[in-house]
Amino acid sequence: MNFRDYFEEMYANDPEYRKAEEQQKAYLDLCDKVFRARHHQNLNIKDVAFLSGVSRKVISEFEMMCHMPRKATVRKIFAALGLAVTDEELDAAKVAAGYAIRKI
Repeated sequence: MNFRDYFEEMYANDPEYRKAEEQQKAYLDLCDKVFRARHHQNLNIKDVAFLSGVSRKVISEFEMMCHMPRKATVRKIFAALGLAVTDEELDAAKVAAGYAIRKI
């Protein structure tokens, strides 16, 4: 069994795992959008830091799902990558991040 199969089985059979994954989804989605956009544009974290005015540390920790920055900071990162983010997405991610970061 590979990791993907394992996690799919966990999601299908373990209600606690499914609940935890769903609670974290909003946060994971934002982090993933930043990571994918940065790689798609062939940018490194230093480039995004320069374009956004946000420190490399904050961007790195956000992408690695270790820290959820303030809304204004996330907006700067998204703007630097040409992405849009809504207040609803940010609010949901903030709640999800609190749950996700405590579990890491």
